[in-house]
Amino acid sequence: MLDKYVFRLIILCLIINFFIHNGYSQVLEESSEIDIISKEQYGITGKLENISSSFSDAFDGFIEYRNFTYFRDDASDDKIYRAEGVIKLEYEKYIGDLGKFLVAPKLIFDNDNYSSSHIDEFENKGARRLSFDLEEYYAEFNFSSFDLKVGKQIFSWGKADGFNPTDNLNPRNYVDLFVEEEKIGVPAINLLYYWNDFTFDLIFIPTYTPTRLPLLNSRHSFLDPEAPTVVNGRELPADTLSSSQTGIRISRHFSGWDLSASYYDGYDDLTLATVESDQSLTARYNRTRVVGVDFATTFGGLGVHGEAAQFFYDGSKNGDYLQYILGIDYNWTNVIYDHDIFLILEYMGDTTTQSREDKRPAFASGLGRVSRNSFLSTITYKFSDTLELETKLANNLDHHLSYVINPEINYDITDAFKLTFGIDFIEGNQTTFFGQFDNDDRSYFFLRYSF
Repeated sequence: MLDKYVFRLIILCLIINFFIHNGYSQVLEESSEIDIISKEQYGITGKLENISSSFSDAFDGFIEYRNFTYFRDDASDDKIYRAEGVIKLEYEKYIGDLGKFLVAPKLIFDNDNYSSSHIDEFENKGARRLSFDLEEYYAEFNFSSFDLKVGKQIFSWGKADGFNPTDNLNPRNYVDLFVEEEKIGVPAINLLYYWNDFTFDLIFIPTYTPTRLPLLNSRHSFLDPEAPTVVNGRELPADTLSSSQTGIRISRHFSGWDLSASYYDGYDDLTLATVESDQSLTARYNRTRVVGVDFATTFGGLGVHGEAAQFFYDGSKNGDYLQYILGIDYNWTNVIYDHDIFLILEYMGDTTTQSREDKRPAFASGLGRVSRNSFLSTITYKFSDTLELETKLANNLDHHLSYVINPEINYDITDAFKLTFGIDFIEGNQTTFFGQFDNDDRSYFFLRYSF
């Protein structure tokens, strides 16, 4: 248990020390200079504008208001409206060519108890989102043949557009299933080594963080709110070195092809709940190993990409399976009144390679394999540089009707203000994954100010 606190303390001390001696003092100096100039030339208004400009120079980020309006009541949640506020900052400070420090705090609050009152936690294992979360904070050091990152990080592996079978390093936040996927940062040591045309990506994650699933008795809960199900406490992997996770990826660009192979040894961050003798549920997490490959290339204006991952599980609950995705993308310019259209089409397949039996039944959310035998598409129609219509579709071909379609309009009001309006249509009979949420059709709008 001591190791994780030492790890965190080292990173925070490095970053805080750097802020004190560089970032914060720099902002104070700039603010002092602005005060002098403002008093002489601009008065109060000019001083506020210059302080705002100085803040924007030091930080990137956004402030966003989100509103969701459901079309129907639900047995688990009678709220028709849900509102959220989000403030996200990112401070990045370079130290010449030696490296950089990065801190990315996020504040989120809502009116439906999706967020807890807790502040940043090293392993972020709570059932609810943190009200205040340092999504990432790390120190990066650059050398001639390798880069080293130490701290809380978010990784992205794979070439597919939305669902990546090879991307297993970060757990996800699925408190709201149909909001764009959010990854949860994990404490890690990341070494990037460059040799000839190859890049070796080595990652060590000392602790385990599970994916955050929809809350019990919420609209997106996987359990029937009218069924008297008892849910026991989760059995998480122990905080020991034997529960650590590792990943390695080897990538290369060759003759117009981006190629990579990867290996992950860790835990499935999605729970498999065992049904106990008293019919209660206990969430457990199985050890898994994943071997993956991916590629991306272009033929003229046509982009082609794909990835595949073989999942091997310990224990007697999860069966091993192969998951793969193939896709194309194409951009048409100056069509239909000189507007642009961008299209992504993907097919995702999934096949069990080894089944396992256990005398005790188990319950799984199905999230990890929700898109098996599915058609995925994204089409973006650009009316102008500031206005576009994007429509996403996920259709499970195993069932006659099981899909979610999401048309969304994005409008850049100014360089800083952006308005988003969209609708989630979810359809399927009750035996399908999407069908269990067919009461959750909704509209939403976001208003974002970026700086």
